[in-house]
Amino acid sequence: RLFVGLLMIVAATLTLTSEYLAQSQIGAMGAAFVAAFVALEWRNLPGAGRGFAIAALLLVGVAMLSDDPAGLIITGFERGVFMTAFLIFLGFIRAAADGSDIVRRCGTFLLSQKPGKRYSAFWTGGTLFGAIISVGSLNLFGSMVSAANTLESAGGDERVRRTRAQRSTMALLRGFTSSLLWSPMSITLAVVLKSLPGVPWAPVLSIGAGIALLQLAMGWLIDRLSFPAPRSGVPVLQSGERWTVFLFPVLLIALIFTIGSSLERSADVTLATGVMTGAPLVTILWLAFQGLRRSTVSAPVHVVSRLGRFARDVIPNYRMEVTILSTAGFAGAVIAGFLTPEMVAQALAWSGTPAFLFPALVIALVIVGGFLGLNA
Repeated sequence: RLFVGLLMIVAATLTLTSEYLAQSQIGAMGAAFVAAFVALEWRNLPGAGRGFAIAALLLVGVAMLSDDPAGLIITGFERGVFMTAFLIFLGFIRAAADGSDIVRRCGTFLLSQKPGKRYSAFWTGGTLFGAIISVGSLNLFGSMVSAANTLESAGGDERVRRTRAQRSTMALLRGFTSSLLWSPMSITLAVVLKSLPGVPWAPVLSIGAGIALLQLAMGWLIDRLSFPAPRSGVPVLQSGERWTVFLFPVLLIALIFTIGSSLERSADVTLATGVMTGAPLVTILWLAFQGLRRSTVSAPVHVVSRLGRFARDVIPNYRMEVTILSTAGFAGAVIAGFLTPEMVAQALAWSGTPAFLFPALVIALVIVGGFLGLNA
């Protein structure tokens, strides 16, 4: 399993190298390592994942029918591997977060809040941290919940432990998705602003932030209605921690953002590439700091041990995400190679769909596709 994890690290490294050298061919080479990863994890892939992988192979044949098949395939491979590299590099923070005492203390503080306050705290953390390190925030906060929400803290009641985990996770996920509405560091908003250069970020920020606050209010209400007040006798998680316990994680996030924005200016790369570089660097620093505080092992040994465990135990579990993201990126490039804007305009004119209704239909298709397991 260590070898399987290293395959994805090599693929992600090739993508990062291609971003700095502006050589898409280097990034496309990572597709071979992603394909090997999927092949080795084939037995553990759900049926939907296997279907996506087979569809990607079929799309290679479709790409051969284009005017520039080699260029289209290289573009598709590079985009597909980039999406998986984003997942892998931002997931590095789990190597240090899992088993960290400071993470456990943060999770204990959050879970010790009353349900209403706990929801707001996880939602706020999810949206703010999601704006900076995207999916890395899910790894960070997910580790907090797992470390603190033990069966012992729930008084031995498995139902209470599951309920706490569900409510905290839902608040985190809703907060994270809200960051996609306003953060210029989200891939979705970056694509929209690049496609519509006449649209400035400021009005998008105000509208997106307003919708995000509405999401917070609606999510809080749904949470309260979905989970009635706990019966008397349910143990309350006690914590002597104060909010200052979050200063260390905030410092880590700020450091990742600082590295990313500095590289954006100095190395002429995108902010996403800079953040992808900063996340593993900050993880190594965090692991080294952990090692220095341990008397039983040296810092270098601790760093290598934790990174090896991440590659061996965590990355292989990304098999479904890697398969979906890579095939979605490749499929998007191939479809775009054949589907010109003129063809889309003609199809809309032929369908006679009213302009005001078409955006709603697009969103409906995205939602239906999500139920089928298709990447947005």
